[in-house]
Amino acid sequence: MTKLLVVGATGMVGQAVTAAAARRGWRASGAARRGAEIALDLEDEASIVSAVEASEPDIVVNAAALTDLAACEADPASAHAINAISVGRLALAAAKKNALFVHVSTDQYWSGDGAALHGEDVPAMPVNEYGKSKLAGEKAAFSVTATLVLRTNVTGPRGWAGKPTFAEWLCEAISKGSPLTLFDDYFTSTIDSASFADALLDLADKGASGLFNVAARGAHHKAAFAAAIGRAMRIDPNVSATASVLALKPRRAESAGLDCARAEAILGRRMPDLDTVCRNIVRQIFHLSERP
Repeated sequence: MTKLLVVGATGMVGQAVTAAAARRGWRASGAARRGAEIALDLEDEASIVSAVEASEPDIVVNAAALTDLAACEADPASAHAINAISVGRLALAAAKKNALFVHVSTDQYWSGDGAALHGEDVPAMPVNEYGKSKLAGEKAAFSVTATLVLRTNVTGPRGWAGKPTFAEWLCEAISKGSPLTLFDDYFTSTIDSASFADALLDLADKGASGLFNVAARGAHHKAAFAAAIGRAMRIDPNVSATASVLALKPRRAESAGLDCARAEAILGRRMPDLDTVCRNIVRQIFHLSERP
């Protein structure tokens, strides 16, 4: 039986990876600061080593990160500690157990080219401290050879009271008919968490290593994403206005489309398109069966 250690197991991606592993009959041990099987402090090297040694994993999946852009801007040292230094320590601890290290990265690297899709070889040019710390984390992950780094933009259910994910917030707002102001110049290749988790485990199972984009097919702005969620819910979103993401502080890397051809070649399948992603999200959030 394949054994996983899922770091950040209580978060959105960690929950999805744990569920995907269970569907395969794999054993997934979860680690997080609180609420998981294994208590883990990412800023404590001894805690990291102990968590990896205790779980005896075949694969270590790092789904933990400081993703709050404002917090990263306010405290770059903490962002670097969590998003970069801890990654290197996890990679080294995994290597010492001969385990594959899988690191979940970001798409926050490009600006100014609209809906363009970026391959893995396009130079990353982060515009905020979050992106800088995540890029440093990628480099730290590759300090060992058995490493799989996945760039992505993921949303889906998480179930944290009072702290909805983008998908949870959007589905609730559409359900209630709340007026929405959405960006029409912020392009991402957002994928649902379940599809991302399945692709992650498939790539790991196939022995892939290196840098891969794992996201939806194509790039779409947030207003188009909301429209697709509305189609999946069979409700027209109440979009009262569109806005520019460039007005936000901290600055976002708004041209975050990802070209997934490299991952598709290994997986032997295409990544889901926008409507498929949004149907998956609605089913996941509302616990629905496949609808005609």
